[in-house]
Amino acid sequence: MSSGCASLDAVSGIGQAPNRYKPAWAAGFAFSGLQIADILRNRNRDSRQGNGRSATLEYQGMTFVQQCALRNTRKRLRILLVLLVAALICRAAVRADEDATRDRRHRQILEKRQLVLDGLQKDVASVQVWCQEHQLPEAETVVQQIAESLRNPAADAEPPVMVTPPVAKNLLIEEQQWQLQLRHHREARAKELYTLARSALRAGFPSLAFMMIGDVVRIDPDHKYSRSVLGQQLFADPVRKEESGYAGEWVSPFEKQMRSGSKPQIFHAQYGWIPSGNVARYDEGLRPWKGDWISADKESELRRDFRNAWEIPSEHFLVRTNVSLEAGLELSQNLELFHRWLQQNFAAFFDTPQALQDRFEVAVQRTSARKEKPMEVHYYATRDEYQKQVRGKVPPTVETNGLYWQPDRTSYFFANPDHKDFSTLYHEATHQILDVA
Repeated sequence: MSSGCASLDAVSGIGQAPNRYKPAWAAGFAFSGLQIADILRNRNRDSRQGNGRSATLEYQGMTFVQQCALRNTRKRLRILLVLLVAALICRAAVRADEDATRDRRHRQILEKRQLVLDGLQKDVASVQVWCQEHQLPEAETVVQQIAESLRNPAADAEPPVMVTPPVAKNLLIEEQQWQLQLRHHREARAKELYTLARSALRAGFPSLAFMMIGDVVRIDPDHKYSRSVLGQQLFADPVRKEESGYAGEWVSPFEKQMRSGSKPQIFHAQYGWIPSGNVARYDEGLRPWKGDWISADKESELRRDFRNAWEIPSEHFLVRTNVSLEAGLELSQNLELFHRWLQQNFAAFFDTPQALQDRFEVAVQRTSARKEKPMEVHYYATRDEYQKQVRGKVPPTVETNGLYWQPDRTSYFFANPDHKDFSTLYHEATHQILDVA
């Protein structure tokens, strides 16, 4: 008998497998599966022939104990088969009921969402009527435009960066009233939608919950919990705090970190992130070096050694290069643009249910999200330097223009005069981004 047959016999308790594989009720029953198969075949044949001797032939040569054991085995097998079929039917019924309940719950959440949005339109319409009654035509036009933007938002609309300032106290009382009314309605409806989004998350619909976070920020751009879900934090620039109408900005944790502290930095289009007080010296052609200032030409000479490479930090990357500061900054910005494009076009990969759950938890707990290590990119001035770094990572006979090396999670490139586009960069960066995500 093959091992497969032995296993089947052991499960049924009617084979020649060792006793440790037999159930207790089959102890002492030494009857092979093949013998029982022959008996069942003979019984079926005799039954079809109408032969009344089937029962006698079936048990021919058996002791009374063996006959009883065979009857009990059949009875148990029939019971097990019935129970198995019943369990499968019940399981299918339960799953169908769960799916129906889930679909119903999903529809209910969408219906509640629509009720909130419809209620908001009525609220805004009431403000518009108020403006008509108080003969404020300009305000009426503004409210009408707001109602239209809320009803039909642009597909690529981004939430505003600047925090909405308080209603100015020096306005006419009627102007203050309609603005306060409108703001109150928007904030109240946004709270309803945020609560509903939390309900959707608890019900197991993270994507729906995240979609409604977009509704919340569209209705109330300064809803701090929704902004936190989107990965944004409130930042008040100390340099601008005295500006009229400035109430703060919604920025990423990285930008907030760079612009905060005792030595806040600014992002310069030519130099990248540098201390705000150093812009004038950079414009004069000076560069900081180990606590002193040197010429830009001297810096370039020193940074040819990759151990002294420029480091250009950004939201998701850290570019190290000995080509030039400008080349490194261009590379960094292209990487960030590509990262954003990848997230927008492959959102399902990045915004997994667990990732969305984590975003909501961070917002509710009012804690900082776990700081992610930036993806490192090395950009060399020559192919020889590049080849030296990737030696041992690729076969010596294979010539490459770029490489993402998973063990150290670093991408390697060089300034290739024959390939001035960023196709290789994007290709390898895709591996890196998806691997780290």
